[in-house]
Amino acid sequence: KQHLTFSGTSIGNIMISAILASVIINELIAPPLTKYALFKAGEATEIK
Repeated sequence: KQHLTFSGTSIGNIMISAILASVIINELIAPPLTKYALFKAGEATEIK
């Protein structure tokens, strides 16, 4: 059975790394940007 490789690395490993990296970046960036967008649109206000 032959495996697809790219520069000696399995395509499966490259895909897993790319997906994991995109999920981590999304989990770090999305919450602050969502909060900013909600306040900028006037849909949220600070609780006093």
